[in-house]
Amino acid sequence: MGDDSKLAVNLEQLRASSASLHADTHEAMSALEQISSGPIASGFASLGELFAEVGAAGQEMATAWSAADGALKDRLVGTAERLGASADLYHAADTGNADALALDIETKQAS
Repeated sequence: MGDDSKLAVNLEQLRASSASLHADTHEAMSALEQISSGPIASGFASLGELFAEVGAAGQEMATAWSAADGALKDRLVGTAERLGASADLYHAADTGNADALALDIETKQAS
């Protein structure tokens, strides 16, 4: 192109191309909005439901662990009480045997 050349523009063709581009862009934006809002929104809703289920399961597990912990503590207390009772019986038997032995020794010495 030389210095004297002019750019020839077909205004109708430019408007048609612009309208076509605008329509294509609008269609693409609509499709993107549908893709973005629909599945993503339902995905987040599903994720929220999943978190709720996990939270409920976690609460159930915490309740079960608490009950198991309480049962274990009760068993340990019961075991400790039985051990204490056994120790008392052993001590009483040991003391009784010692008293009987001492009496036997005294009886033999007195004879």
